Amino acid sequence: MATILVAENEDLLLSAVVDALTSEGHKVSPASSGTDAMALCELATFDLLILDWNMPGHTGVEVSKAYRRQGKAEPILFLTSRRDIEDKEAAFAGGADDYLTKPFQLRELLVRVKALLKRPVGLVESSIRLGPASFDPASGVISCGEQKAKLQPRESEVLLFFVKRPGQVIKAEAVRTAVWGAESDGSDVALRACLVKIRKALSAFKFDKCIETVHGFGYQYNPPA
Repeated sequence: MATILVAENEDLLLSAVVDALTSEGHKVSPASSGTDAMALCELATFDLLILDWNMPGHTGVEVSKAYRRQGKAEPILFLTSRRDIEDKEAAFAGGADDYLTKPFQLRELLVRVKALLKRPVGLVESSIRLGPASFDPASGVISCGEQKAKLQPRESEVLLFFVKRPGQVIKAEAVRTAVWGAESDGSDVALRACLVKIRKALSAFKFDKCIETVHGFGYQYNPPA
């Protein structure tokens, strides 16, 4: 059983999602506005957040960003009718882990929820060397002396996937399948967003170019010296 926050502006959809999750044994806290969702996030800890985009008070992206600023890494799933690539980029940049466009089947929602609640794969390994720095996949912390950078769990999975395959040119599809599992809406955007954040973190150690884009083929990880 998981504790799940569901923030949805449409009353009928909110009720349907809550009923579906409750029937699976989850404990659900509903919110019909971004203001209520923000308050619940400050009062309680959740295993998963399901956020509508357009809500009174605060948007789903604003709630997501505020949640991440608290240092919380639990997965966030967006439910929205927004389909443009720019919207997906904004959601993932704001901390989303998955993105489900309306209308959708409740069965698909439950599949997404189950996948997001699974323990991240491969994050039990000990510290890994990244040139002069060390990378702890379990915590997502990259450190070198006093310099530190922290990745979110999904970003740690992506970096770990590349670190295990030095020098290989890897297709984006292979990365998505390994990290996200079943194909999901916005997975291409999610991967690109992860890489932007990983490269930003690595730039603190002057080796942000160790994951290169090989145009027309995919990506290649070259271990920093």
